[in-house]
Amino acid sequence: MAVEPIERDVETEIDLQLRDLGWIDSTKSVYRNVYKQQPKTEYEKQALNGLKPDYVLYDKDTPLIIIEAKRPNKGIDEALTQGLNYARLINAPIVIATNGIKVKAVHVQSGKILFIDGEEVSTFFNIKTACEFVDNPCINTINPIVIKSRNELIGIFKKANNLLRDEGLKAGHERFSAFSNILFLKLISELQEIKRANNETNIIPKEYLWKAFRKKSGNELTSYINDTVLKQFDNYYRNNGESIFGDTPITNSRVLKEIIQELDPLQLTDIETDIKGDAFEYFLKTYNAGEKDLGEYFTPRHIVKFLVQLLNPKLGETIYDPFCGTGGMLIEVFKHLYRTSEKNDLTLNILKTGTIFGREISSTAKIAKMNMILMGDGHNNIKRIDSLANPVEDEYSVVITNMPFSQKTNYGSLYKIPTEDANSICIQHCIKAINKCSTNGRIGIIVPEKVLFDKNYKLLREEIYKTCKIENIISLPGGVFEPYTNVQASILHLTKIKQNISTNNIKFYFVKNDGYSLDKVRKKLKGESDLDKFFNKDSSDISVDIEKIKNNNYVLQGKKYINPKQFARLIFKTCDLYKLAEFLLPCKKEKITINENLDYEILGVKSYGLGISKEIKKGYEILSGTSYYKAKPNHLLWCKVDTKNGAFAVVPENCYNSVITANREMLEIDIKKYNPKFLELMFRNQNVQEYFDNYVSGSTNRKYVKKDELLNFYFPKIDISVQNEIVKQVLEEENNILKSREKIIELIKI
Repeated sequence: MAVEPIERDVETEIDLQLRDLGWIDSTKSVYRNVYKQQPKTEYEKQALNGLKPDYVLYDKDTPLIIIEAKRPNKGIDEALTQGLNYARLINAPIVIATNGIKVKAVHVQSGKILFIDGEEVSTFFNIKTACEFVDNPCINTINPIVIKSRNELIGIFKKANNLLRDEGLKAGHERFSAFSNILFLKLISELQEIKRANNETNIIPKEYLWKAFRKKSGNELTSYINDTVLKQFDNYYRNNGESIFGDTPITNSRVLKEIIQELDPLQLTDIETDIKGDAFEYFLKTYNAGEKDLGEYFTPRHIVKFLVQLLNPKLGETIYDPFCGTGGMLIEVFKHLYRTSEKNDLTLNILKTGTIFGREISSTAKIAKMNMILMGDGHNNIKRIDSLANPVEDEYSVVITNMPFSQKTNYGSLYKIPTEDANSICIQHCIKAINKCSTNGRIGIIVPEKVLFDKNYKLLREEIYKTCKIENIISLPGGVFEPYTNVQASILHLTKIKQNISTNNIKFYFVKNDGYSLDKVRKKLKGESDLDKFFNKDSSDISVDIEKIKNNNYVLQGKKYINPKQFARLIFKTCDLYKLAEFLLPCKKEKITINENLDYEILGVKSYGLGISKEIKKGYEILSGTSYYKAKPNHLLWCKVDTKNGAFAVVPENCYNSVITANREMLEIDIKKYNPKFLELMFRNQNVQEYFDNYVSGSTNRKYVKKDELLNFYFPKIDISVQNEIVKQVLEEENNILKSREKIIELIKI
């Protein structure tokens, strides 16, 4: 059994990373700027009064950084607080806390999290960068010329896309691949120039690089790229006879020349970047964030980073993504291992040739190969192949992937639980691939939520329990894959694969805020996300005993095991709650007799909290055999058999002669505690809709909630004066909208 990591193990990794970044911890060096367990000077020792920071890093004789370490299963907030205390005592401007998985860096004077190039700092940094952080918690290290060029790159692709369309190349992979080939040649040439300037070895000869062909034109250009350049690169990077590049599908030399001319003035690589393939990754990320040409969706970068932190792969392990797409997850694994491993010929060779493994069924596989080459290699073990048709057994230490959702497969017979449903086969493939000899084989896989609760997957869930230790199930918010899809998904975190170690209880974690707005824009939000907080927690949101799960058909959807009050605290982020029974009061419905000669206003309920619907009918038009009841103003109204999507409303004050059918339910509202209009607004709230959706029963289109269940739900306790003010503002805005509509109608009459 693997030994649980201790704090000293984390410190060993810190030592390694600091040395790679140029920090000096040798006690024999006069340039030493790293001190452990004690500061450099007697003055600072006295200021600390016996306290011992894990690390103090210096700029000459000036304290620069305090580093505090915790072991991997501990949160880092405590370490951060501790480090800030030390930093203030000796005037160090920066604090870094880490548990070997998560790194968090803070600017002491402002209290702000450090950001570099628009992203939160998640790794250690060199002394030059540290000195820049002294005066500013947010810095940019990328050359402005490079930033400008990268922004222009997407526009150039859109122009190229139009050119390639006119040449008959199909949308999606075909055009994308053709452009990626040329972009790769531009980037690899820039990288080779950087290597040449640094006097590095293994430089590709100049005759195969950008400057050798950029000024050529006509058939000379096309033949030179196909017969000389791409063939030579295939020779350099060919594996098992498989071609990465082949001939460019751009047969029109004019189009090829125009694309080259557009790319030529750009400077896409930055000499200061440690691993310099990030320009290609930038292109993939930025293009795919706004375009759907490829017919697939891409895992957001911050989710990929979270998965890598969760699995924390080590050099010496083999890491596999059976559905790798353009290679985003494997790239992040490569970066992680490159950063945390000792740099020598042996370790670098292991990293490049024996660590990263990926499969992809589409031609995107070659994009993944190019991506890996630009990042620092590791492309040899990426193959274009249908993973499900080619199961692997006992091969890998770690599987990390975002599986394709809701597909069909013809290869279910190759797996223990045969089925045409690829959701099941994808998960079985991942489990089968883990080496039973690996003491801590582990899997991080993004799965569609229905796998966790749908009765059709009961046997699969039982097999997961029997084969793996179910470490965590992390529920992601519905908009996490926007703008591609709003599908609900979760991260299934499995460990101790095939080790006969049973799961005693399962930990569930609910992500409400992943750090970005949950809409098609996906704008970065300020503050700490729930994904960041995951590594600061010593416990999950809930932990459920395995016997309870077994007795519930192995349902692995965490919210099914949480009571309404607990779930309200999670959803609404507050413990100050009202039980609905405190302000919703039972009332007796008054049955009425329909007169066929009278008009009746029959009330219904719109979805999404959008209020009452009304329909006027003559008594003789009303169906016989149906009971009708008097609608009472300022009462909550809902349909007992259809509470789908927040179908709740409040009966308006002017509905004294309105009626409701027998399948409508009413409750009186205590107006001293809840403004009726505000209550109706609450049902428009996304959190309220999600809260109710967790407990309503029935099919997707005919969900219902019983009165007794409803009264046991909880809402945030909001002061009545605050409610009244919000209602006032909403009514004013709604009135403005009505006026604007009227004005538009008048204008278009002209």
